[in-house]
Amino acid sequence: ILKIKNVFNLNRSDRFIKNKLPKDFDSFRKFLGLARFEMDKNGLFDWKLDLDHAKVRAGACFFVEKKISFSRNFIKNSNESEIYDAILHEIAHALVGPKHGHDIVWKKMAKKLGCSGRRYHTLEFSDYKWIRYCKNLCWEQKIHRRKINLICRKCGASVYYKKNM
Repeated sequence: ILKIKNVFNLNRSDRFIKNKLPKDFDSFRKFLGLARFEMDKNGLFDWKLDLDHAKVRAGACFFVEKKISFSRNFIKNSNESEIYDAILHEIAHALVGPKHGHDIVWKKMAKKLGCSGRRYHTLEFSDYKWIRYCKNLCWEQKIHRRKINLICRKCGASVYYKKNM
């Protein structure tokens, strides 16, 4: 079982460690317990469980490493049913293997596990740093990272960025 203290880099022995725990420690511990239980229930005993700092996705399945990772931001900003659905979503990926993505094989497995079978969540749980827009104002889009040398598909004009305030 994943030791929660390792997730938060709490390896030092300190009698005041309880006062230094992240404020979301209990919710992460509850999440990790549920995710590990569901993984073990579905035979993923040798798979690792991890938390990351993703800003858009809820979870990810890494087949080579045999690891399922979930976004701390997603966990902090989601309700229990969204979290449970994300856990089952990633477990379905692990069970069907890397060649299936979100195809019908994956969807059948997801449904069998009790997952909604949706490919994406609709939550916005992180502030976007940039707004990308067409010079001719054809469109605008909130994003986390900038890319260079983009042009508008509609009119061929340059794409610009401004800080999202």
